[in-house]
Amino acid sequence: MRRIPLPLLVLVFVVRPAFAGGLRGTIFFPAETRAEARPLANWRVENGTLPIVPAPPEARGDAIVVLEPATPPEPVVDATVTVEARGLQLFPRVVVAAVGTTFHFKNGDRVARTLYLKGGENFMAREPTAPGATRALRFGAPGEFALRDADYPHAQATLVVVPSNYFGRADEKGSFKIDAPDGKYTLKVYFRGVWAASQPVEVGRSGEVTVHLNLPEEPRK
Repeated sequence: MRRIPLPLLVLVFVVRPAFAGGLRGTIFFPAETRAEARPLANWRVENGTLPIVPAPPEARGDAIVVLEPATPPEPVVDATVTVEARGLQLFPRVVVAAVGTTFHFKNGDRVARTLYLKGGENFMAREPTAPGATRALRFGAPGEFALRDADYPHAQATLVVVPSNYFGRADEKGSFKIDAPDGKYTLKVYFRGVWAASQPVEVGRSGEVTVHLNLPEEPRK
């Protein structure tokens, strides 16, 4: 007698939302006009002269997006980021990091660079950094810090230290994605020197959000 197997097949599906563990969004930027920057002067360098122009407006890719939890996390211990002085400029010009991050200020130039924090020289005073050398500082509190060069005033960078481990930046189309656990957060956007947006979001419930920036009007010339 031939045995007939029972045609029993049990399938178990675990259904997860497509957006679990992260948040996608789009930033809508105000209409803007950009004028071509004209040289203010010229630096004399080894092989000629280098025009000095005002810093161009921050591009959309410089928009910092942060998800702040209701309870700030413990400061990070081993996180590091690097800001490099190179070619009479500072790169990148906008940096975001969590509280507790150690910033490495690297001199990639051929001459000494004297970096300091504008309005915060009691924490980071003017101190020459030799070519190829690095200066390190750990930031234990949130805030926005203006990094300057005493020898080249046009060289500027902004350090954005946030009480969150979940952050990113927009692309030139205004799109962003941040990986974060499900839960309630405050979404904030830092752009052109101000916190230009703030709104509640819930990761795991809302898969995609839209953000409209509220930027101060530029004074008329």
